[in-house]
Order: sequence, then C-alpha cells, then structure tokens
Amino acid sequence: MHQAQRPQKLKSGINPELETSIRNLTRLNDAFGQVYVSHSTRKIW
Repeated sequence: MHQAQRPQKLKSGINPELETSIRNLTRLNDAFGQVYVSHSTRKIW
C-alpha cells in the first residue's frame, strides 16, 4: 500500500546531469550519423 507514495525526487523533472549526458550522446550520434552517411554515399558514388 505504501508503494503508491514515492519520493518527490522521482516526480520532479529529469536529472540535469542525465539531461546533459543525453544531449551529448545525441550530439555524438548526429555527428557519427553524418560521417556514416557521407562515407556510405562516397562508396555508392
């Protein structure tokens, strides 16, 4: 019955550090994706 009540830390938004790490990961992913696309297009042409 007590499981319904959770600490407020979980309810209050995302961890700032986690958010920044996710942003860095997405940025790396975008850069890697662009490089991969450029390499694949070079192979095709």
